[in-house]
Amino acid sequence: MYKSLFFQFENKTIYKMVAKCSNCALLIIAEVLLFSTTCSYRIFPPNAPNLTTVEPPSSSFNNSERQALIQSGWWGSHHANDPNHCYWPGVSCDDAGSVVGIYGWELNYKSKLLRLQALNFTAFPNLDSLDLDGMGLIGSIPKEIGTGAYGSVYKAQLPSGKIVALKKLHQRESQNPSFDKSFRNEIKMLSQIRHRNIVKLHGFCLHNRCMFLVYEYMERGSLFYALSMDDDEAKELSWSKRVNIISGTANALAYMHHDCFPPIVHRDVTSNNILLNSELHAVVSDFGTARLLDPDSSNQTLQVGTYGYLVPELAYTMTVTEKCDVYSFGVVALETLMGRHPGVLILSLFNSSNKNIMIKDLLDSRIRLPLCQRDTQAIVQVLTLALACLRSDPKSRPSMQQVAYELSNFEQSSLSLSFSEISVYHLIA
Repeated sequence: MYKSLFFQFENKTIYKMVAKCSNCALLIIAEVLLFSTTCSYRIFPPNAPNLTTVEPPSSSFNNSERQALIQSGWWGSHHANDPNHCYWPGVSCDDAGSVVGIYGWELNYKSKLLRLQALNFTAFPNLDSLDLDGMGLIGSIPKEIGTGAYGSVYKAQLPSGKIVALKKLHQRESQNPSFDKSFRNEIKMLSQIRHRNIVKLHGFCLHNRCMFLVYEYMERGSLFYALSMDDDEAKELSWSKRVNIISGTANALAYMHHDCFPPIVHRDVTSNNILLNSELHAVVSDFGTARLLDPDSSNQTLQVGTYGYLVPELAYTMTVTEKCDVYSFGVVALETLMGRHPGVLILSLFNSSNKNIMIKDLLDSRIRLPLCQRDTQAIVQVLTLALACLRSDPKSRPSMQQVAYELSNFEQSSLSLSFSEISVYHLIA
């Protein structure tokens, strides 16, 4: 039984396919084929009618199959004595003479390689198996760079030279309705928004046995990973770069909360979901649990997110607001400056006996305390805003628009106290 498969790449073209896969892996059909392991598919134009009920035409189309192979470059002088395409290397046919398999790996020559764009797949109505691995069409074989409970992340290079990251849902999770919903939700959200501090979605594949997203590749991985590195590598995250990461994250959330309609709440802002490029610029990722705020709804929901970043009141109100992200941002901002999760600090923050903690003792000890005045003032400002984001009363927390504005319009001025004399009390008073 053939099933519908939907694919979008670079937000330009949507292909609707009728596909059957024996072991479908990471598949991209647009300009490139990244990776395929015995993945069978048939492609139809976007306006093809009745995709799910297409019947294969008769073997009278065999000549058109041969012509399609010739036009794509499969025909060569070595085929002069074999006018029947069913005897060509890499082509297999059924008893009626229709092509049912194309295998590029059987070709041992490089000058006559097929180009994916030149091969008219609609000419092969009975095609059941396609494997162009090794033909120079797929860029690099994706390399697994991370794995989690729900899926794996791969790095791959397209023939154009572009590096992308592929996030593939584990097959058992793809059968779970909740994971399927989260996966489709991420596509929906990222297809609607564009911001320099939000990860770019280049494409996606939706199939019950082949579900993955194609993102821009972020060379430095997650913020959590960067903060977890050894001393020498941690030093690369200077104070100014950490402040820029925090500011970029704030800009992304401010855009989602105030420039999108309806507003979008991420609901899982963590250091693992903030990615860094080669220049350590931050983008917010993982929109699987993001939610559009409906002004005409109570916006009540089940509790989702990551322990240690969840806003406390969600446990009893079960109501999603922008202030949920504001709180999580405050946690991430502290974590970025401290180099570790601030869980213990947060628990004791508003205890009067702990307000005398000096901020110099909170900062990541792997790098020297800030020396220049601009860095010290920026850190004080970030800490002040982060602590405000963690206030127990949601209404007293600043908006992300306010936070982003203050971080982006930082004005240098002298501190009333020396940096070493400033305590948490001075910042929350």
